[in-house]
Amino acid sequence: MELKSFFVEQDVNVQRKVFTVPNAITFVGVLAVVAYIFMYSMNIATAFIPVMVIFVGLSDVLDGLAARKLDSHTYLGKILDPLRDRFLGLALILNIALYAEGALVYLFTAAIVVAELLTGYINWQKERKNKTGGSVHTAGKLRMLVHGLCGGAFVVQTYWPSLQIWPLPLNPIKFLAIMLIASIIATVFYLFSDN
Repeated sequence: MELKSFFVEQDVNVQRKVFTVPNAITFVGVLAVVAYIFMYSMNIATAFIPVMVIFVGLSDVLDGLAARKLDSHTYLGKILDPLRDRFLGLALILNIALYAEGALVYLFTAAIVVAELLTGYINWQKERKNKTGGSVHTAGKLRMLVHGLCGGAFVVQTYWPSLQIWPLPLNPIKFLAIMLIASIIATVFYLFSDN
């Protein structure tokens, strides 16, 4: 099945528009991820890194709300929204890995990337066969929530050190371990789910 026919056959309620409010929100979220990557890789304006991460998370919520309220679900949005989420997840994982360094950190990072690639491949195969249902979508959303919370806690702890929300410092390896467990659980769920 071709990519074009895949999106056409999936949902008759999805529009072919490009310039919509939800797509604009999603696109700004993608730009915020790019800004975040630039800021931590160049080590500039690091105090704004948590703001960028929080903004990207809010853009995920706002574009969904706008799409529902305005009845403006689009094919582009079906591509951009998960792309932004994966892009942010990868950026957070790499930020943690570059900050912490070490063999265990690199091993966990590589394992997360492999699990995410495998999940993406399994999901793509199931969608091609029209077998992706709501429970698989929920597993993916929960994985992204865990990644977002761990990554968000990491950037707040790292770039706003004076703001100690929790009494003990959290080790970046623990964040990666939690993210890896979430990725593995989601991959197993995608692999063995019938829908």
